[in-house]
Amino acid sequence: MSDIQLYLVEAGKKNQAEAQKIAEQTAVKLERKEIKLVALIEGIGEYINNEDAALRTNSLAYLADILSVIPKGVLSLQQRSLLCDFILSRIQDDSEAIASCAKALIALEERGKWDQDTATKITTT
Repeated sequence: MSDIQLYLVEAGKKNQAEAQKIAEQTAVKLERKEIKLVALIEGIGEYINNEDAALRTNSLAYLADILSVIPKGVLSLQQRSLLCDFILSRIQDDSEAIASCAKALIALEERGKWDQDTATKITTT
C-alpha cells in the first residue's frame, strides 16, 4: 500500500497518532528526495478528487500533516507557491476541507514568509 492509502486507513479508523506517523515518514522521504513533490501530489490526486467528502478531507489532512513536519528549506519558494495555489483552489472547490487547507497554509507559511501578493491572495480566498 502507498503512504496515502495507509494514512487514509488509519484516519478512517480514527487512529490519528498512527496516521501522523505515516505523514512524518512521507515528509522524511521528501526531505531525502526519495520521492518528488510532484509524485506525492499525483498520488494524493485521486483521493482529493473523490466524491466521498471524508476521503477528500482526509487526503488534504495528509498533505497538511506532511507540510507541518517537513523541515524548513526542503521546499523551494516556487514549490511553496505552487502548493499554496493548489490548496487555495481546494478551498474554493471544497468547503468541507477548509480546516485541512488552513492547516496546510499555516504549515507552508511557517516554512517561509509569503510575499505581499500571496498573503493578499490567501486572505481574499
